[in-house]
Amino acid sequence: MFEMTDPVAARRAAIAAEKERLARERERRRSRGAVGANGFAQRKWRWLGVNGAEAIQAVTELLKDIAQQAALTDEQRDMIGQGLGGAPDREGLLPAVRAGLALLEPEAVLRHMRELWSAEVRWLNEPGLERCRVLCSTAPGVEIRAISRAY
Repeated sequence: MFEMTDPVAARRAAIAAEKERLARERERRRSRGAVGANGFAQRKWRWLGVNGAEAIQAVTELLKDIAQQAALTDEQRDMIGQGLGGAPDREGLLPAVRAGLALLEPEAVLRHMRELWSAEVRWLNEPGLERCRVLCSTAPGVEIRAISRAY
């Protein structure tokens, strides 16, 4: 990097860099939409281990898929609805999500688990965390062992 000896040029460069940073931050806030704008909702989600707009978006997408399942009970549907409304219930949401995941297709469950994992939402017990770590890793899967045995 070059050393700036001209204080006026250095100040102008610092101002330009700050303007660029603020523009990027403004664009990031716009792209987050309503989920990222509400600090109260973010605090409510943080109580459940969901930190940041990306994590809230991943959970919201999961809840939308679960809400479409007809086999949910009224209580489960209410818990999912509260979560979608930005006011998740600390005691009731996770059991409702677990019941809803059982109703989804396996591909949808895997997709959601990968999205939650990448957003650092860890809603699993210890065995579930280990399974999710393996499922969400980029390492070759068990199927590679079957291929390697053929040779």
